Amino acid sequence: LLAFASTTLAYAALAWYDRIALMHVGRKLSWPVVSVVSFVAYALGHNIGVSVLSSGLVRYRAYSKMGLNAAEVTVVTAFCAFTFAYGAVFLGGIVLVGEPELLSRLFHFPPSVAFMLGLAMLGFVLLYQAGAILHLKPLRIRSLQIAYPKPTIAFRQLFASPIEIIGAAAIIYFALPDSLNPGFFVVLGMFLASFCA
Repeated sequence: LLAFASTTLAYAALAWYDRIALMHVGRKLSWPVVSVVSFVAYALGHNIGVSVLSSGLVRYRAYSKMGLNAAEVTVVTAFCAFTFAYGAVFLGGIVLVGEPELLSRLFHFPPSVAFMLGLAMLGFVLLYQAGAILHLKPLRIRSLQIAYPKPTIAFRQLFASPIEIIGAAAIIYFALPDSLNPGFFVVLGMFLASFCA
């Protein structure tokens, strides 16, 4: 039951990714619609592979029927992917600062290096939030322009992705037998490390 509740929490947070991304492009759709599109996009994306592309195609098919153009759907898809990565960096920083020995066991780094890496990751999160609050200039790469979101959107990202990742890690945590369960913080750290392996 707890694993099922964690699954529900993770998918609800994934729907929140889409909702936040739609806010970023200035579109507002109902929660039920966004939840269904998000669920189908992530379910297919995670099973087919090449998640950004496959989930992007699902989003395009659904959101284009609701008035979004191809550029807006591309931004929504990229924004969802960034939100996940942003949350992984945030939680990874917390884990590395709180449990630096965990990375040492996996990748043979000294705990001091893991701790400093964790601080750097948390520094990135802080800089991103500061960039949104201070309305820093967009990053330009040729004709591509990447702008900071509004502070309220960046603040939502700070919570949506960690909630989803914690929910996903909790599925594993609650499915483990008590005798082999190393504790939630270690499971979370291993889950985050799996993205790097």
